[in-house]
Amino acid sequence: MWLLGTTACLLLVVAAVNYLVNPYSYYSPRLLPSLGWHSRRTKVEMLEARGRAPQALIFGSSRTMKVAPRNVQRLSGLDTFNACVDSARVEDWTAMYRYATEVLGAPVEEIVIGADVEAFHDSKEVDPRLLATYQLRPYVPLAKKWVWYFSATAEAFSGIQFAESLKSLEYHFRGYPPGKYRFDDEGVLHYVEWEKQIAAGTFKWDPSLDEYDGRLEGMTGLAPWRCRSFEELLQLTERRGTRIRLFITPLHPVLLAHLRQTRNYDSLRAATLAYLQARARENRNLKVVDFTEVSAFGGEPDGFLDGAHTTDENSRIMTEALWSQTAFAAN
Repeated sequence: MWLLGTTACLLLVVAAVNYLVNPYSYYSPRLLPSLGWHSRRTKVEMLEARGRAPQALIFGSSRTMKVAPRNVQRLSGLDTFNACVDSARVEDWTAMYRYATEVLGAPVEEIVIGADVEAFHDSKEVDPRLLATYQLRPYVPLAKKWVWYFSATAEAFSGIQFAESLKSLEYHFRGYPPGKYRFDDEGVLHYVEWEKQIAAGTFKWDPSLDEYDGRLEGMTGLAPWRCRSFEELLQLTERRGTRIRLFITPLHPVLLAHLRQTRNYDSLRAATLAYLQARARENRNLKVVDFTEVSAFGGEPDGFLDGAHTTDENSRIMTEALWSQTAFAAN
C-alpha cells in the first residue's frame, strides 16, 4: 500500500510539472515558451497581433512558407499574410481560414494553397500541434479530437515529457539556444543556419530522401474525411466569394525520381489532382494547377534548399506562374 501511495504521489508530481511547464504546448498554462517549433501557434499569434486583417492568405506546409506575400500583393492588389504551418494537411487550411474569418473578421478575398500530395493522407491522424493550438482546435472534427485528448492526458504522466519539462526549465534559467528558423513580419520562413551557410559558401545540398519517404509512408489514397474538410472549405469560401488558387507543390527531380520508385508517387499525385480538378469543375472560384515538375512553372532545378523546399527566387517564379495560369473570369 505504501508503495502504491508513493508511486501515485510521484506520478501526480510529474503530471503537475508537465502541466505547468507545458513543454509541448498541449495544456492551458503558457508560463514558458513551447520547447519545439510551433508554427501553428506562432502564425495565429502573428495574425492576432498584426493590427490589420489580411485580404489574402497563403496556406500550405513549410514547402510554401517561402511564397512571399509581397509578390502575391503585387499580383492581386490585396494585403497578404503567409499563414503556412509545418506539415500542413487539409484540416489546417480549413481551421486557419475559419479562425481568420470568423474570429478575427478578416475580409479574405483570395487564398493561395500549396498542396502537398500527403495533405490528403489516408493513414495519418491530425497533427498534435494543430490540436494543441486552442484557437484552431474548435474547427477540427470532434471525432478526431478524442484520441489526442487521451494521449495528451497520458503523456502528462510520462517520464519522456518530464525530461522535456526539465530541459525547458533549464533553458528558461540558462538561456535558450539560437533558433534554426524564424518568420518575418509577413509570415515568410527564413532558415537561419542555411542562410549563413549559403552566404559563407559552405551549404551542402541534401534531398532528404528518407524524410519525404516517411511523410508518404502508408498512404494509399485520399482520406474521405479530409476530402470532406476540403469541401467544407470550398463551401465557406463560395459563400464569402473567396477565390482559391491551388497548386501541387514542386519536388526536386532527384526526390521525385526516388518517390516514384518507393511510394508509387505518380499514382497518388494523379488521384489527388483528379479529385482537385473535379472540385474545380464544380466551383468557379477554385483554380488548380500541377507544379510537381519544375518545368511546369518555369523554375530552376537548382532552386531548392532540399528535395522539396524552394528558394526565394523559385518561389517568386512559381507565384507569377500561378497567377498567369489561373485567370478568373470577370464577374
